Amino acid sequence: QRGGVREHMNQLDPHIAAGSAIDPAAKFRCGSILKPFISTVILQLVEEGSLSLEDRLPDLLPPEVTRLFRHSGEITVRMLLNHTSGIGEWVDQLDRPAILRNSRDKVWSELEFLQIAARRGANFAPGSQWLYNNTEFNLLGMIIERRTGLSWRENVRRRVITRLGLRNTVLPEPGTRTMPGSSISGYAEYDGVVAEVSDLDPSMAGAAGGHALVSNAQDLATFLQALLAGTLFEKPESLAAMLTTVDTGVPFRSRYGLGIGRYELPDGGYAWGHTGGTAGYSSIVLHLPEHQVTLAAVISMEQGAEGTAFPAPALCAVVWAEQVR
Repeated sequence: QRGGVREHMNQLDPHIAAGSAIDPAAKFRCGSILKPFISTVILQLVEEGSLSLEDRLPDLLPPEVTRLFRHSGEITVRMLLNHTSGIGEWVDQLDRPAILRNSRDKVWSELEFLQIAARRGANFAPGSQWLYNNTEFNLLGMIIERRTGLSWRENVRRRVITRLGLRNTVLPEPGTRTMPGSSISGYAEYDGVVAEVSDLDPSMAGAAGGHALVSNAQDLATFLQALLAGTLFEKPESLAAMLTTVDTGVPFRSRYGLGIGRYELPDGGYAWGHTGGTAGYSSIVLHLPEHQVTLAAVISMEQGAEGTAFPAPALCAVVWAEQVR
């Protein structure tokens, strides 16, 4: 439920604690769940011959971008998609409390994120390790725009959202800070203040996620099911490439493909999907092939890195329910 909570320190506003029912069709900010949408567009461009997964950054982006990164000549599109580029990350360089206090309506550019990441420096040599990274998807958004002449938002709208008839999924343009229709408020705590942060500008994080993608559980499930069925590709090789994974060394999401994670389940099976963490929200969408179950969920408070703090219990419940049904 929406309520004014920005001035309440060290306590929960009664509107938050009221236990108000949530509309199951309500929209929310999806964070990094945007990444498989971006990856889908990239693989469609590969199908069309506009890109190759082995194309390198200097062949795709202007010098003012590529010279920011020391190893740009060795970084391929595939490395950007599966988080093995080693490029610097911008997220951990931001003063989040300051943004929540003073910059709620700031409109960010993709170049700003890249400049912050460049100051961080490289994490490792391209292709040598895996590390989740948002900068890579900011670069992928720029690549989409350079190759198509349209914004990455417009590409996702035309190639995914409209194609699948996702009526509750929108990509608000920078400067549009409200969510249309029924929506779930998101909250964050900083400096002893519990604040509603649903209305941060959707330019925050850009093509990497953040507040850019607004959707609901039903639409996210529809998207993931269609993606894994190959509906969004013309060639089976495209889905096969997306689901070709590398080892992450991370519990639960132990492998990662091209913009999509493979998650280990308590019963020894696995699921495909993605988590999303942004200010005020932790979300997840997963498909369990063995059980033919798709799960989409959100918590209206950020739970940590990519919102991975809550899915395991939910998955245990789903697996148990399928086994006893």
